[in-house]
Amino acid sequence: MLKVQRWALLGCVVVTAVFVLAGCAAPTPVPVDQTLGMTDSFKFEPATVIAEPGAQVTLHLKNNGVLVHSFYLMEKDYQAEAPFDDTDKEHIIQDIEVPEIQPGATQDVIFTAPTEPGTYEFICGTPGHLEGGMTGTLEVSGP
Repeated sequence: MLKVQRWALLGCVVVTAVFVLAGCAAPTPVPVDQTLGMTDSFKFEPATVIAEPGAQVTLHLKNNGVLVHSFYLMEKDYQAEAPFDDTDKEHIIQDIEVPEIQPGATQDVIFTAPTEPGTYEFICGTPGHLEGGMTGTLEVSGP
């Protein structure tokens, strides 16, 4: 009888441990689904996108102007310098780039947010647009 009680107690301990550990699992990051407007006044609207580390990010890049625009996401803390060139292109992360978005068009870009919290600049690399100030930031921060 004592053996059965020990096994029952051990079973309860194991089941309790499983539930406790399951409750400790990291929460799933909240997905981001946002329209990012691009204007001929060389602005992204909104200029900041916020995501949790590792979240799925869907940006609907909407060219609201009559000029062609582009979108590049840069490495953490990297700031592209005008004119946008091959040196800057070496700092694009996760191959997140859309080199040409026609006027009136919308192009979706889907990626996983970096796992390292921080500031990631996105820019329009169309000649003259970075010089005009067409930049924004992806802010990656904890839940």
